[in-house]
Amino acid sequence: MSKSSDWDIDRRNQEQERAMVIYTIGYSGWKPDDLEKAVRDRGAILVDVRMVPRTRWAPAFNTSALRERMGDGYVWLKALGNVNDKGTVAEIQRLDFDAGEKRLRELTASGRPVVLLCGCRDVNVCHRKVIAERLAALWQAEVVHLERPAPAPAVGPPGLF
Repeated sequence: MSKSSDWDIDRRNQEQERAMVIYTIGYSGWKPDDLEKAVRDRGAILVDVRMVPRTRWAPAFNTSALRERMGDGYVWLKALGNVNDKGTVAEIQRLDFDAGEKRLRELTASGRPVVLLCGCRDVNVCHRKVIAERLAALWQAEVVHLERPAPAPAVGPPGLF
């Protein structure tokens, strides 16, 4: 076997051994441009897991605005929505996890990771964490919860404002 063939086989094996990453993000506190950049920088598909993908408080995160911004890099996946969104983390009920997981497998078949989107700022009280952890166990994947960027430092001499 030639050296280039050995190298190709090693490279393919390394790619297969790399763990899939499932990202999550809560849009609360994010600027739409920053969220878009976080998703695009990872080459990911933004998967909206809200039961109802609308908000009157942040219209830039409504389905129509996200679809316009992200194009085919945005998917609403109602099957992973939380039926009991007013309950505690222990009371989270996904609409249809099996159907949602199947659709996510289709979306990730191309090798692109997903970013699970919900509105909750605190991932520890959000159903996206429960979904991500269950997917990670099924897929032997790593979970990364994306945090909003720190605000830019003030410009000018200290104490001016």
